[in-house]
Amino acid sequence: MYILWAFSSKYLLSLFKCLSIHIAWYVFIVSLVIFLFEYLSLTKFQDETGVYKNLLQEIAQRVGAPLPQYTTFRSGLGHLPVFTGTVELAGITFTGEHAKNKKQAEKNAAMAAWSSLKQCKCLANFSM
Repeated sequence: MYILWAFSSKYLLSLFKCLSIHIAWYVFIVSLVIFLFEYLSLTKFQDETGVYKNLLQEIAQRVGAPLPQYTTFRSGLGHLPVFTGTVELAGITFTGEHAKNKKQAEKNAAMAAWSSLKQCKCLANFSM
């Protein structure tokens, strides 16, 4: 009886060890997949905001208008600046949301311009 218990406990011990290793790998893989999914989602969102500057430039070139002109204004405290960007396209000025840096302020202005143009159906003739 003791031999059977010793054999079975040895077997169970190696089985539990094996299972714990598999569970640890499973947790690691699932955590990695979740991290990559979140990272790629954030990266995609950040990259899409940069696309709007390109889209505005393409529209201006297609209609023969001057290229978009970006202007940024700095406000706020010296150690905590706030940037506001504007873009002028075909004589119309669009203002974007506030940002922590100049580059993001320009992207926000381009996004605001694109959204406004899309809402007024001004882009109906252009296939993007």
